[in-house]
Amino acid sequence: MPVDTPNPRAAHEGRAQWALGGILLLAVLLRVPGLFTDLWLDEVWSLEAVEPMTSWLDIFTAFKSDNNHHLNSLWLYVAGPAAPPWHYRLMALVAGMAGVVFAWLLGRRDSPLAAVSAALLVAASLPLTLYSSEARGYATVVASALGAWHFLQRYADAPRWGRAWPIWACAVLGLLSHLSMVYTLVGGGVWLAVRAQSSRLAGVARVLVQVLGVPLLVALALARVVLRGSVLGGGPPYSLRSLLAETLASTVGVVGSGVLAGAVAIVVAGLFLEALYYQARRHDDRWVFYAVTVVAAPAFLLLAARPPFLFVRYFATQVAFVTVLLGATWAVRWRAGGASGFVASCLLVAYLGTSGLAIVRLWSLGRGHYREALTQMCADVEHGPIRVASDHDFRNGMMIRYYTRHGSPGCEIAYATRADVQHERADWFVTHEVGAVTEPSAELADAGGNKYSFVRSYPSHELSGMTWHVYRASPALTGR
Repeated sequence: MPVDTPNPRAAHEGRAQWALGGILLLAVLLRVPGLFTDLWLDEVWSLEAVEPMTSWLDIFTAFKSDNNHHLNSLWLYVAGPAAPPWHYRLMALVAGMAGVVFAWLLGRRDSPLAAVSAALLVAASLPLTLYSSEARGYATVVASALGAWHFLQRYADAPRWGRAWPIWACAVLGLLSHLSMVYTLVGGGVWLAVRAQSSRLAGVARVLVQVLGVPLLVALALARVVLRGSVLGGGPPYSLRSLLAETLASTVGVVGSGVLAGAVAIVVAGLFLEALYYQARRHDDRWVFYAVTVVAAPAFLLLAARPPFLFVRYFATQVAFVTVLLGATWAVRWRAGGASGFVASCLLVAYLGTSGLAIVRLWSLGRGHYREALTQMCADVEHGPIRVASDHDFRNGMMIRYYTRHGSPGCEIAYATRADVQHERADWFVTHEVGAVTEPSAELADAGGNKYSFVRSYPSHELSGMTWHVYRASPALTGR
């Protein structure tokens, strides 16, 4: 009688699938605390814009701002204005889990070990954890980009129309989430052209039209109808070199733009280039996709457009692809054993350690403590109402008005604009900082010359949120 021969690959696949379940559980546990942090400016801005809308179509025709991540805005519209904050972030959480699954699928093309490694690194990523617990479009664009890359490779295995539609779905969802999806489509198009040329698929032009025709039409429609007339929201000045270093360092859980972040960024860049070299040396043309999507396409846009403001979150898809590629490459090192396997083990331990500590710090700081600050202002006065002024009428004014309505601070709060304080002083004054925080001054004066003394700071994490420094008018001035 024939004897069944054990299949090591199948056994490894089975263990990898069980590991995926544990990794998904880890990813959920890391992200759930972020669902209950205070909504910050960009989330509140979207909510405030969506609340008065009478039709979901208004999201595409009336909300003309780069803060409008259309898929996220649709979810906010469906959830409604009275939902608790964690409801608004559920879509991001689901997208974060989908991103882990797609990372697993991408790694599985190399080996079961690479599947586990790539999924684990994505699950424990500091920036990806942050974005998949925030009511914005970054988690959905990451999941869409990873999914599009997975389905694109699947299509290249056997090109036909039936395998093109999942790519279209991912592309459309990604474009509706954030325009950074374009980087993935450009990288995918270049890679597919190279693959079609080298393997003599059914013609380069036909393949590109089959895969990218629908996404291109959607992108043109968005540019023509939806994005036309959109207003840029603005942001603080930035140094491109520091921002890129901060982005690379955050990929492995190191936050900031100082010497340490710069050194870590160099190491991450070196590991990424080594991974590209490894693929090229093995005649694995996927290096073309990663090189174009992570480096060439963003570099071209930065040089051509010179954006007036830039944030780490704009490179969320690049962070995801670097993480997936590093995970797959480290799996190769582990399998090699010896010194190479030892290095891979050290890199994994270092990554999980820095990312874990960074995520603990992330949720201890949160995205700001606006509700707590306003509640404390109310508690520190004997009688309401109180007047609050600030250094930025749009940003802080929006947050104060939102949390006055939805945060139950304990008293009536009126916001005093820059023009208002020139006629009548406020009881409190708030200054804000985005990103790195400086030491607040002991005293300051508003536009009307009224003096305030520093009381307390309410911190937020550098990657998302605003730090508030709260000042109070002296008792002699307030008359309380």
